Amino acid sequence: MVQSHIVQNASEGLGDVSDCSWADVLASMEATSHEYKAKAASDRLRTVQRNRTVATTLQSLAEMIPEQDGLSVLRFYALRAHPNDEQLRGFVENLYSTLRAEIPNLEAILLRKHKGSLTRRLLKQHPENEASTIDSSLETISRASSWVTMRVGTLANQMMVDNLKETKSVSQEMARTQAEMVKLLDSLDCIQVSQLEMEQKSIARYERHEQLIHVFSEKVFQNMQHRLTASYDTHRRSTCLPDSSLSSSVTIPIDELYIMLRILDPFFLDADLGIVLRASNAIGQGALAQGAWLLNIDRFKAWAQIPNTSSDIILVEGRLDGLSIGKISPLSVLAATFTAMADAPYFVILMWFCGLHSIPRDHMSGCRGMLRSFIAQLIFYQRRQHGNVAMCVTEMLLEGVAHMELSALCELFRVFLGHVSPNVTVYCVVDNICEFETESEGWENELCQVVHLLQSMVSQSAWGPTLKVLLTTANRSIKVYRQMKPEDCISLSAGNRNARSTQRLSIEKDWQQAMSSR
Repeated sequence: MVQSHIVQNASEGLGDVSDCSWADVLASMEATSHEYKAKAASDRLRTVQRNRTVATTLQSLAEMIPEQDGLSVLRFYALRAHPNDEQLRGFVENLYSTLRAEIPNLEAILLRKHKGSLTRRLLKQHPENEASTIDSSLETISRASSWVTMRVGTLANQMMVDNLKETKSVSQEMARTQAEMVKLLDSLDCIQVSQLEMEQKSIARYERHEQLIHVFSEKVFQNMQHRLTASYDTHRRSTCLPDSSLSSSVTIPIDELYIMLRILDPFFLDADLGIVLRASNAIGQGALAQGAWLLNIDRFKAWAQIPNTSSDIILVEGRLDGLSIGKISPLSVLAATFTAMADAPYFVILMWFCGLHSIPRDHMSGCRGMLRSFIAQLIFYQRRQHGNVAMCVTEMLLEGVAHMELSALCELFRVFLGHVSPNVTVYCVVDNICEFETESEGWENELCQVVHLLQSMVSQSAWGPTLKVLLTTANRSIKVYRQMKPEDCISLSAGNRNARSTQRLSIEKDWQQAMSSR
């Protein structure tokens, strides 16, 4: 068909095409296309059609930009990246102003809507004039855009330099921190080594202290043994007949007597008071008020009063079933509060909590531990008043104390009490004695002997200080109750409460009132 078309065209005067090839056909088509494009640039109808297509494309692109953003889509990322740079903001605003000034000129060229007379419009529509105007506008816009580009590049480089400086600074800071950590670890190692050395020195010092105490104790016992031996030899060489009722006396400092008591903890009383007073927080206020009812009883006020009173002994049965915490009752708190009162020159308080020392393996357990505690408290009192004074006691008594015999401890307690000034009132408080009313370890019989000793000292106190003994029990006493006179026994009735003495401070005030007046 193509061949017949070519032959037909040849017959119409197109020349001889018998030797035409496909390459000639394609070359002819390409030449025709170039000729068409060249004529289209100067053809007004084709220009209108082409410009309409371009305007439609630009309108579609413009509709994609939100109305509120406007020209901010151009270079606005630079302002977001560098919001504080005024120079960049000026360049961007200059770019926007340039675009606003040049776009109307480009639109006039595109739409062929030049202002002026027909001759002026035709002159402006000349391709060379339009090309010159377009080149000038593009150059102006490119120049404004290049200022923005250069400023953004400068800021990016500056930011990179700042980041490098900051990274270097952070690296140096990390290096310094690492060096300080190394120094800190070295210091901790030195502290640990020093602590170990201090612990070793403390252990060595403690061992030396124990050795010194042991040597001192050995010297004391050797001195006592030598004195006993010398006294025995002197007694054998005497011409008088031996009398078993007589025993030689020795003078011994009270510090040596304290060592003979073998009390491991010199702060035993403070520890006991701390335990009882801390346990008082767990005892309810109602229970404390029920125990504090004792302060309202006239018989107790007569016992507690100091001015113009004689020695006295009373037994208080609390009958506080279910109100105790372990072996600490509201009466224990009452006794501890009394003991913890401020010291006064006109009275001394001796305290013992049987419930805290009722285990046989406790080195201060039983009545022997109680007497050792009373003697130690009197030794502390004598040291505060007169220093390390010496006392005259018999060698037989010292030997009995060395063996912790109950009779010797009772006698030594009597001797120490006799050295207290007659103007001083000695309060002896024994809490919860029912803990010792047991046949185990023979404590029941020993308790009866100690109570008998206290009763005899109360009845024979004309030669010494005023002695006031308070024996308490959380529930009821059996053996001791039988030894006491009925008028010396007080039983707290269930339900009676001291409405005011629910705290330690108010209890202490009631104690002081009971001691000062009736």
